[in-house]
Amino acid sequence: MYKFLINKGQTLAFILGAGLSIIFALFIYIGIKDRDLAQMSNEALIETDIFNFGIYAAIALIALAAVLVFVIFAIAGLLRDFKSSLKVLIGIGLILVLFFIFYTVATPDETGILARLAGEFDISDNISKFISAGINTTLSLLGLALVIWLFSELRNALK
Repeated sequence: MYKFLINKGQTLAFILGAGLSIIFALFIYIGIKDRDLAQMSNEALIETDIFNFGIYAAIALIALAAVLVFVIFAIAGLLRDFKSSLKVLIGIGLILVLFFIFYTVATPDETGILARLAGEFDISDNISKFISAGINTTLSLLGLALVIWLFSELRNALK
């Protein structure tokens, strides 16, 4: 299977993407042909479903890619060479611990524009904490990457 994907994987992905794009374009063409979008109200435009196929196809392709990458290839790599995969597992564990720490210390905003938007879009306190933890984890990892990059460049300059 691995050799097959190396030889034919990009071609199959291109054919699948092109086929779905053509089908999506046909759905849009048929949907626009049946409706006069310029004359529709904003509420009717929001409820239109001519783009649903493209959205669902993109979600399905992302899910398929995630399953293939994270489940099949990750497990195969883990089973093939557990010792070198241990560093990756420790890194993922540290990221999850960092996320959990940010999640536990996060407090949902009770005033200001964020509180108004949370009320307007019906965002619960737990989801607000989840969003805050995700943003803080991402920013922390970005800062860590910048620090590591600066130190590696400084080390390379001094060699």
